Amino acid sequence: MSTWEIRWNFSLGTYQPGNTGLISFYLENFGNTPLFLSEVGIQFDWMGEKYYQKKVSDNLGNIIPPNSTRFISNVSFDIPQAITGQRFYTIIYHIYEKIPNTNIWNDLGNRESNEKYFINVFPSPFYNAFITRSIRPEDRIIGDEIVKIIKEWGFNANTVDFPERISDEQLRNAIRDEIKKSDCLIAIASPRYVDALSGVWRTFPYLHSELGIAFGQDYPLLILSDNRVALDGLPANLRENVFEFEAANYENIRNNICPIMPAFRNWISNKKQQEFLNTLGKIAVGAGLVALGGIAASLLASSKK
Repeated sequence: MSTWEIRWNFSLGTYQPGNTGLISFYLENFGNTPLFLSEVGIQFDWMGEKYYQKKVSDNLGNIIPPNSTRFISNVSFDIPQAITGQRFYTIIYHIYEKIPNTNIWNDLGNRESNEKYFINVFPSPFYNAFITRSIRPEDRIIGDEIVKIIKEWGFNANTVDFPERISDEQLRNAIRDEIKKSDCLIAIASPRYVDALSGVWRTFPYLHSELGIAFGQDYPLLILSDNRVALDGLPANLRENVFEFEAANYENIRNNICPIMPAFRNWISNKKQQEFLNTLGKIAVGAGLVALGGIAASLLASSKK
């Protein structure tokens, strides 16, 4: 039985969306028979069944002798612009072992890692975003997930939350001061009550006032609205800044929101509002640990007896 360990190093500890990266592979042979890798590659969670693959050799030119370590190959990869956060990957390779006292190589087939490994992908620089949201228990599941996505896109998520009761004037002043310290406002419009006259869902009232403060200061605005909510007032007049999501389609929330974030960040940095609105207009609704991450990792494997 052969035993080996594949090690790899990434060219960076943290990547940004749109980066090209490089991963270097090494193999240590702990056994008493030579080993040979014909292919090695990496498959990220955004790739489906595809993966970045490097054909090492066709003619046993990269044999790893017993009790030795050899460099195998470098594999390059591209990170899409709409990818961010903690991204999982799998290592895939094809390995052979030499049968003792013969010139025959036993094909051990394609192997892949079973552990969960990840890299970190975060934009730079970080911006301060004032988040208008409901913190009621029934809204927290979706709201917390959206805030997590916002943070992964290079935002410090700020809000105003007082444990004790304060006056309305103190609350308004605190909100205004916090918004002034922010670079933008992101509102999460979750359903709060059914309108008695129209029979449609409305969102929480203070969303309108906090949105109004930021609008009056000409801040970049993004309204993420549950598609059950019928917006009125200022949010309805800012329809072009609204992106709807389906709370019932929880697993797709990330896939739906991430494509609009690069353009929103660009609006903040360059004040190119129209570019953001054009991006938002092209995207429609419908479009989750124990893990090992960082710049280096490894996996241990063996052949069967």
